[in-house]
Amino acid sequence: MKGIRRFGHMSYHEVIRCSHRSSHKVIRVLPGRMLMNRISRFFVMLFFALAIFIIIPERANAAGASITDNGDGTIHFKFNNRYDARVKLLVQQSGGKMYQYDISKGSVSVDVPLCQGDGTYKIVLAKNISGTRYSVFQTVSINTDFSEHDSYLSSNIILDWEKTNKAIKKAESLTKGKKTDKEKFDAIYNYIVKNYQYDFDKLSILDSLSKSLSYIPDIDIIYSKRKGICYDISILMASMLRSVGIPTKVITGYTSNVNGYHAWNSVYIAEWKIVDVTYDLQMYSANRRYTVYKKEKDYSEIVYTY
Repeated sequence: MKGIRRFGHMSYHEVIRCSHRSSHKVIRVLPGRMLMNRISRFFVMLFFALAIFIIIPERANAAGASITDNGDGTIHFKFNNRYDARVKLLVQQSGGKMYQYDISKGSVSVDVPLCQGDGTYKIVLAKNISGTRYSVFQTVSINTDFSEHDSYLSSNIILDWEKTNKAIKKAESLTKGKKTDKEKFDAIYNYIVKNYQYDFDKLSILDSLSKSLSYIPDIDIIYSKRKGICYDISILMASMLRSVGIPTKVITGYTSNVNGYHAWNSVYIAEWKIVDVTYDLQMYSANRRYTVYKKEKDYSEIVYTY
C-alpha cells in the first residue's frame, strides 16, 4: 500500500485501489439504427444509476461529516458513524500537538475544543484498518479567531456539562450572592475539597479505562458518588467553574507532587493560576497542610490542555 503519512504519532494509510478487468469478446458490426438504440439504452441506464447515487444521501456522502466553527474555541462535529471499525477525529493546529477523540458508533453531534488558541487547524476523520493503522477519509482546514477566555468557558466533548446537570445546579447554589470570581472560586473549591474523596478502586482499573473506546467523565455520576480519580475531579471542578463564568482549563501531564500521569486545573482569577484540587482534597482528608495555588515550575510538564 502506498501513501503512508506520519501525522503526529499516528500513521494513516490512504489507500487507492484500482482494478482492471480484461475479457475476450466477439466484436460484431451492427446496423446503424440498432447501434444507436443500444447507445441510447446505455445512456438511459447510466443516467438512472447516477441519479440513484446522487439522490440517496447515505450513498453519495456516506463518509462525510459536518464540521463548522462555533467561533468560541470549539467546532461543531456532526456525523452518522456506520463503521464497525474504530473511528477517530484528529485535531491539530499548524505546527502544534495533535488531539485525538474517539467517535462512538451511531449519530454523533458534539462540540470539540480547539485547545491551542486561534489560527489554522487541520481536522481529520479516520477509521481503523488494523492495529494502529488508520485510513483518512475526510480532511478539513479551518481558520478561526476567538478569545482565549471564551475557549475555556464552553461545554464540549471532554467537559460535557449543561445547566440541568446536578453538579451545575450545585455550582449555581454555592455561588448565589457571590460578587467576585474569587468568591465564586472559593465556594466551589472548598466544597469539592471538603466533600470529595480520591477513588482508589477506580485507579486500579485505570489501564482498562484508558484502553476503552472513550472515557469521558460524567459529572453527575462524580457528583453523586462524591469521589473520582484526578481526571474526574479536575473535569468536575472545571465544569462547575465554567458554568458560573470563570475560565478554567483541564491540564494533563506530570508534576513533582504526584507519581504518574496526572490531571489538574488552571483557573483565571485576574491571571492564570494553577490549582490541583485532587491533591488538595487528599491533603485535607489527611489533615496535612497545603496551598491553594501551586508553583508553576512544579506543574510545567504538560501533555494536553482542554
